Amino acid sequence: MVHWGSWCKTLLVEKSGQHRPAGTARGHTGGKGGKFGVFAKNLPYETAEQELLSLFTRCGEVTRLNMPTNKKGGHGRCMGFAWLTFESDKAMKKACKMTGVDAPYLGGRRLFVEQAGQHK
Repeated sequence: MVHWGSWCKTLLVEKSGQHRPAGTARGHTGGKGGKFGVFAKNLPYETAEQELLSLFTRCGEVTRLNMPTNKKGGHGRCMGFAWLTFESDKAMKKACKMTGVDAPYLGGRRLFVEQAGQHK
């Protein structure tokens, strides 16, 4: 877990495969069952959790982060995608707007964000 200090809530940072919104089946990461979740893709392999969090906390409070890493031969590097869960619907919608022409760049790569369960 990452602690931001006494003024913030505790953020749950999970290992790959553990992110399951309440009331969803194992492996299902969003859709109607997932509350306020987004899927971010096209992340640079060098992305750190703190870097991703600093970008998404501009939208609202992030309550969960699942950024799978490649432990075999990748030395724990990001696999290029992540799921984040927000405290509110408003924050999730703001994060989903971070895509397309106006999408922010992270490590020189354009970020693509969509509601969890919608990615292909």
